[in-house]
Amino acid sequence: MPKRIAISTLNASTIDILNVIRQNASLEYQQLVPEVTQATDIPKVGAVLMGYPAMANIFLNALVNRIALVRVNSATFNNPYSRLKKGYLEYGETVEEIFVGIKKALVYSSEKGEEREFKRYLPDVKA
Repeated sequence: MPKRIAISTLNASTIDILNVIRQNASLEYQQLVPEVTQATDIPKVGAVLMGYPAMANIFLNALVNRIALVRVNSATFNNPYSRLKKGYLEYGETVEEIFVGIKKALVYSSEKGEEREFKRYLPDVKA
C-alpha cells in the first residue's frame, strides 16, 4: 500500500532563494548578479536581470525548476513497486498522455468508393 509523504513547507526567505540560485548558476551569472545580504539589495538583482535577458532566463529556469521539484515531491507516494520504474524525470521534464480515438467504421460503397475511401479523416486526438 502506498504511503503519503508529508507535505513540506519552504522555510527559506527571498534572500536565501536568490543566493542559492546565484551559487548554483554559471560563473558569468555570479559575476554579474550581486550577492544579496539585505532586503535592500534585492532591487539590484532585479536591475541586472532586467538588463540582461540571458541572465533573466537562467534565473527563471532555476526558480521554476526549484518550485516544480518541491511541488512534485510533496505530492508523491512511496511506491513499493518502484524497482520496476524505468527512470526519473529531470528538472523541467513532463509526462504527457495522448489518446487517439478509434475511427468510426464506414460501409464500403462502389459508387462512393473513389471519393470517400481516399478522403482524409482527422482523428480525434486528446492530450
